[in-house]
Amino acid sequence: MSAQEKKIWETIVDSLPSDHFCEADRIALETYIRAFCYAAKCRAMIEAEGDVLMDNKSGRSYKSPWVSILNSQQTVINLLAPKLRVTPSGRVSNSTTRVLYNTGEDDESKTPERDIVR
Repeated sequence: MSAQEKKIWETIVDSLPSDHFCEADRIALETYIRAFCYAAKCRAMIEAEGDVLMDNKSGRSYKSPWVSILNSQQTVINLLAPKLRVTPSGRVSNSTTRVLYNTGEDDESKTPERDIVR
């Protein structure tokens, strides 16, 4: 893994409970992180070159290949994030949801969102 990938790995792993991942998650997590880093590279290239390019010979415009690559990396990220439970909704279990919604309080200011943020 690159230094950037290792830093993201540590950020993700350190931000979750120690039993969140197991050895079987390693390949999926590495793939998720690589897709994330590659997507960042694609965004930087699109920002530098633009998302629509011009062919110097014909003068025709065309979509930057970085856009297609970015889209494919986003697909990988979107498929793996819930499987790895690295999104907020992926980390909330059914029992947690029941506890948040059944507080027994009538105060409307006590919403599940407020309870999660605390």
